[in-house]
Amino acid sequence: MVKARFAGVAFSHDPLTGEAVTLIETVASLGEAMVSGVERGMSARIGDQQLLDCDPALEPHTALLLEVAALASRASAALGMPADIEWAADEGQVWLLQARPVTSLREARSLEPVLEWAELYLASDEALTEFRPLPAFAQYFRSKRRPLALFAQTHDVSAGQALLIKANRQGLLEPTMSQALLDRLKTDQVVLDFSDQVRQQILERGALRERLLELSDERVVCFVLREFLQGETGLITQACDDGSTTCEWSSEGLLAINRGIAGTQRARLATNDPSGPSDAQQLHSITHAAGALLGSVQLEWVRAGQQLHLIDFSPLSTFVQVQDATEIRLISPGYADGPVVLVTAGRQLEELSISATVSINSIPSSSSLGAELEELERQLRVHDGQAIVVSPRPYAALAALLPFARGFVFEQASMLCHLSILLREHGIPAVESEALYQQGLAGQRITFSHSPKALPHAVNEVRELQ
Repeated sequence: MVKARFAGVAFSHDPLTGEAVTLIETVASLGEAMVSGVERGMSARIGDQQLLDCDPALEPHTALLLEVAALASRASAALGMPADIEWAADEGQVWLLQARPVTSLREARSLEPVLEWAELYLASDEALTEFRPLPAFAQYFRSKRRPLALFAQTHDVSAGQALLIKANRQGLLEPTMSQALLDRLKTDQVVLDFSDQVRQQILERGALRERLLELSDERVVCFVLREFLQGETGLITQACDDGSTTCEWSSEGLLAINRGIAGTQRARLATNDPSGPSDAQQLHSITHAAGALLGSVQLEWVRAGQQLHLIDFSPLSTFVQVQDATEIRLISPGYADGPVVLVTAGRQLEELSISATVSINSIPSSSSLGAELEELERQLRVHDGQAIVVSPRPYAALAALLPFARGFVFEQASMLCHLSILLREHGIPAVESEALYQQGLAGQRITFSHSPKALPHAVNEVRELQ
């Protein structure tokens, strides 16, 4: 055992963006309290062998932080990929306790042609195994729009196609493979999300292959293509308390409506009411069915060729936007909406989180962790996997709840603790937010939408899809 004066975790690369910046979290004691989620660590960021920022209490220990960053870099070199290390420092030296690959990042290279794809919204989790870890933006799209796509499928309405693609330059150069991809796309324009720096580019389908070749090399990367439906009409619908539906539409398109620059028409739709657009009854019935499933929402539509396409939805009233960036901290990117299941702090939960029963390499069963976790699982199952776990800390024992939760909200959290790592690896949205935590304590439904900030970049002639 190391008699630690400091101990903690370090990532050789940012686990959210892949940026070559070392992230360190530490406590002035043994590391178990931090990695188990019981105690929040002090944090620091190191880049180019310089301290970029840190908690004020760590400023006198810059030399130690630089030594830990160098250790993480050596571990990354030994593993051949970004590394996650656990370390401890006594009075004499820094000790490496454990090292493992950062499995939420992908950086594979191949000279063989690679070009594979799957339906981002409709494919099962098992079908996406070979594509994981998903880019943060792909995880966000899937976490928000999969429920909508499945809902649309059951109501016999199109929800637009999105493809998750794994490819390298060699695969895109292969004529047969690239043509098969183009043949899957049914619209004249597509939206390309290639990386955190190249987002939401609207391209003509005929120009897509050339643009992808500009962006690609021998690295095997995952990106997203979404069909862009301009259509003849954009529409927005919202269910009303009296059982009717408010509908606004414009021939200037959905994008123009959302930006507030379109001239719109409005109608109140009701059962067997002939007023409004020609497909009023379909809009009315599906809007109310969506409200029953997703809560208070408004739906966004495009009509193309006399066919309705359900594009997106937005929560109403319950959607919390935290304007001060210090009030919300991203743990795992994505979108989540649902009722809350509350976790209360307690000695038993802390002891379970520190014990060897909980491992970063696997998800334990709640039955192996006792009655408290079994009861939390029961509550989550009542909501069919659509509830959000609200907890004061990211206790490692809560890993047993991952298969049953839509998202997690913490009062305080460590981004590098075991549960946070598992949340990212399993694509489950999570944030640290005092405001959302208090909303959860009050028993209110929670919605959050958060993604990592893109690194500074410059892209010429990019049209953004809002």
